[in-house]
Amino acid sequence: MIIQYKNRALKYFYMLITIIILNTVGIVVFNLNNNILESIITLLFFALFYAACWNYSKAKGYSGWIGIILVHLPVIGLFVLLWLSDKCKYTKYTVDDGDNNITKHCCARCGSILSNATDICHVCTTK
Repeated sequence: MIIQYKNRALKYFYMLITIIILNTVGIVVFNLNNNILESIITLLFFALFYAACWNYSKAKGYSGWIGIILVHLPVIGLFVLLWLSDKCKYTKYTVDDGDNNITKHCCARCGSILSNATDICHVCTTK
């Protein structure tokens, strides 16, 4: 997995769980039943959910659109997204930064980006 995208997906997932908890507490404890507030929370929920799925599929080396398309299938799509094989267990991946694609190397053990000058990982110190 590409660690950068995995960390982003986890961050969005944690924010998603926080919103669910705050929404539940707001409705149950404080009896907040505001349609505008519920609409904003719903939009924020789906935005974070899509961002988490996008980054999770990118972390596995696939296009982000795969994550968006698969979660629109009923429950099976989410399980397929979780069980996709990891393309980035190899040491190369391509970063798309708009105009050109740059091939970078990542550590096969921890997934961190290696600098071009050295083949030794600065995180786990493997070669």
